[in-house]
Amino acid sequence: MKGVTIEDVAREAGVSRQTVSRAINDKGEISPKTKAKVLAAIQQLGYTPNLQARSMVTQRTSTIGLIVGDIANPYFSSVARGLQDIAGQHGYSVFISNTDENADVEHQALKTMAAQRVDGIVLFSHELAEEKLIAFANTYRPIVLINRAVTHPNIHLMAVDHVDGIRQSFTHIWDAGHRNIGMLSPVQSEGFKNSRRLNAFKAEMKQRGLSIENKIFPAQSTFDGGHAAMLALLKAQPDVSAVICYNDRMAIGALQACRETGRSVPGDISIVGFDNIRVSGMVTPPLTTAAVDRYELGRVAVESLLKLINDDELSLAPRVIPMQLVERESVTVAPTQVLVN
Repeated sequence: MKGVTIEDVAREAGVSRQTVSRAINDKGEISPKTKAKVLAAIQQLGYTPNLQARSMVTQRTSTIGLIVGDIANPYFSSVARGLQDIAGQHGYSVFISNTDENADVEHQALKTMAAQRVDGIVLFSHELAEEKLIAFANTYRPIVLINRAVTHPNIHLMAVDHVDGIRQSFTHIWDAGHRNIGMLSPVQSEGFKNSRRLNAFKAEMKQRGLSIENKIFPAQSTFDGGHAAMLALLKAQPDVSAVICYNDRMAIGALQACRETGRSVPGDISIVGFDNIRVSGMVTPPLTTAAVDRYELGRVAVESLLKLINDDELSLAPRVIPMQLVERESVTVAPTQVLVN
């Protein structure tokens, strides 16, 4: 069966093919009354624009790319939902690529997105070397880069205020009397080598005169990674009384390690997560965690990207998204109330 064509719409609306095209592309060169007539004809006939033909004329595909390290991480799924909802409202489809935090996969994902001619890319880059990211940006625009600082005119920077998130977390456990404090951190790969969370933790320890020696234990930023890192920390520092984790998944793994070693949370050890993924409030005990509105992050990212897509000359100032500590039940006063350094 032959599909409905743009000529069929023009005939039904009593206008020219060019007028139908202007109405579809929202050119603003026809009267509201004529545009309404065309849109009514489109709805009545069930016409679907030929996106391939349209892209040849507009040099746009009405698609954008989202590249993340691990779509199984609830953090990214929430960001993706916010991004996709807003993109859809503006007539854009979203291609999502998962890199498994692998530099080669991330690099290939960027090249694939460009080959598919997406109009812009939102990128959570963890592993790709900076020189490769810059080389890609030399040939592609625009990119919204989240939580990594790479200076390039084709890259717009966005960041969650992880420094303040760590500051709030550290202050919370410090005020509860904890002085023997550790951190579970990701392995220091390319994307994590300048981790703002890790550097902020080191700064808080230094400011309060605390040593970081044998207090920071790296692992993969997953449930299993948190479990392994917590076991290592407990072996090296059996008297540790509070632990800040790079993310909630590591914190949940840490809870399991504490149970296995007979330690009560928060009775023996207080644990703070990061990111406030949904499950963090469902575990036992519910996690105290630094929260960011991930849906809002996705919304702001795609709105910035669309502005850049629609104006080749536009340059946006870096954007910082705030965090807020969510206090639950995984933190309590230190077992020994020693409130001096």
